[in-house]
Amino acid sequence: MRPPRTIQFIKDFEDSAGFNDLVIVVELDRLATKSFLKQANATRKLRNPYRWLIINRNSVNNNKIPIDLNDLSILLDSEVILSQKDGNNFSLNLIYKLKSNSNVWKFQPFGKWTPLGLNLTTSNTSITIGRKNLEGMPISVSVVVSCAATKTDLLTLNLKLSELHIDFVSKASTRQVTPLYDFMNATRVLVFTDTWGYVVNGTYNGMIGDLVRGAADLTGTLGRVVMFLMFLLFLFLYTSYSANIVALLQSSSNEIQTLTDLLNSKMELGVEDTPYNRHFFSTSTEPVRKAIYEKKIAPRGYKPSFMSLEEGVKKLQKKPFAFNMFVGGGYRLVERFFLEHEKCGLQEIQYIQENKPWLTCKKNSPFTEIYKIGLTRNHEHGLNDRVNRMIYAKKPACIAHGGIFDSVNMTDFYPALLMLVYGMILALVLMFIEILHFHRCRGNSGIWSICATASNSQLQAG
Repeated sequence: MRPPRTIQFIKDFEDSAGFNDLVIVVELDRLATKSFLKQANATRKLRNPYRWLIINRNSVNNNKIPIDLNDLSILLDSEVILSQKDGNNFSLNLIYKLKSNSNVWKFQPFGKWTPLGLNLTTSNTSITIGRKNLEGMPISVSVVVSCAATKTDLLTLNLKLSELHIDFVSKASTRQVTPLYDFMNATRVLVFTDTWGYVVNGTYNGMIGDLVRGAADLTGTLGRVVMFLMFLLFLFLYTSYSANIVALLQSSSNEIQTLTDLLNSKMELGVEDTPYNRHFFSTSTEPVRKAIYEKKIAPRGYKPSFMSLEEGVKKLQKKPFAFNMFVGGGYRLVERFFLEHEKCGLQEIQYIQENKPWLTCKKNSPFTEIYKIGLTRNHEHGLNDRVNRMIYAKKPACIAHGGIFDSVNMTDFYPALLMLVYGMILALVLMFIEILHFHRCRGNSGIWSICATASNSQLQAG
């Protein structure tokens, strides 16, 4: 049974702790209201999930916001109803503005209070959907890129098929976010950076630094640096794309199935050279992964085996080798360079367990709910899947087992040829010996005859 509704008079927000479904009612003509609203504004109490009813009995114009509210951050995610006296009635409107420092207010009719009761303005849409028109407001998105060509691609959305393996995560994520701007009627502003963001001299650089400094409102992709963002408000959206980081093996046996097997094997290991991989591998504390880095990737006294995606895939093709990469882009180069029978020797070992990319937005952003609705809508309408199929490559199918004939050099079979020559010489020597023996036996044929006759006589006498 639902508990009865209660009314409580409070002086500060500590008195309201423990209440659910809370609606705060204030009257603007009270002396303490101004300071109370100022306190609420400073502590984000005018934002979701708090709901407000502000009563203005001294209103002159129902379409004008009282001056006491101008400096308040009643934003897109707020649920504030302003009730203003209109003759014997009160007009009720949901109010908000797009920016904290703006003086342009938006009104959403909520209803009218008359002596006969409350007449609500019915609406079939949620408050968030009713406010999704941002009227061309610029929304910045931070994107990690590694080359100038990617910037041109993302600014023009002119995708070059020959360069899909370069910055493919950023290309895919930006294209998945772009329909969100149409949904919100916002202007896309790209902020380019060269890394996802790590602490340098006490501050974050890269994409995370853009969010912290306010240079960006949204990230095009976050990769997998979730552990560094405990202070950010996350927009958890799984985009389900095949960009898992794996150790891809080219081996003729199935003896290597785990990371421990890889560590104990003699197989060489390479890693795709990205800022994230360099950070993750060097800071990993899990015993097996730490040992792999110290013994196979960056042994003391040797150059770390970080390499470009193309270099790693080509080494994978030529010899038994393990290469850690984003398979969504790596398999595209496998399709380009590998012969059909070579694709059958590929094996995968999951190296990084987290395989879900996340999109993040600035902490306390008033657009969080719109982002969530818009991006979920993109996923449900198949827009994300279309981008994934266009940019990310799947593991190539094994359709031709075995090998092919190829030309060889003289040095490749020199030992066998040498053996053949020695055998031929030995055969000639043996043949010469047999011929010599034959002629010696032929010159002594008379002695053999007498011996043979004598032997026969002895046998007959016996």
